[in-house]
Amino acid sequence: MQLTITHEKKSPLLHRKELVVEINHPSAMTPKNADVKKALAEHYKVGEDVVALHKIVDNYGTTTCIIHATVYDNADAFKKFAVIAKKPKKKEEAAVPVKGKK
Repeated sequence: MQLTITHEKKSPLLHRKELVVEINHPSAMTPKNADVKKALAEHYKVGEDVVALHKIVDNYGTTTCIIHATVYDNADAFKKFAVIAKKPKKKEEAAVPVKGKK
């Protein structure tokens, strides 16, 4: 898996780098999110916990894919600024009784 950074935008106010990365993966399937996170973390010498992947786009019939990712400077910035999908709502275990007229 060969990693090539095609676009890098630094955002010092948000303590992050916004990346567009091209990955060449000959004779292999599209890389998994965990593998891409690990490769980006090794390249930027940060932990995997501060890397956020947004999108992996694989062109049909080719061995390259385009990845949109964000690498934060530290864990505090990741917790403060990263957009994380909402957690699924839990079902109400006990229904709240409704007060009615007597």
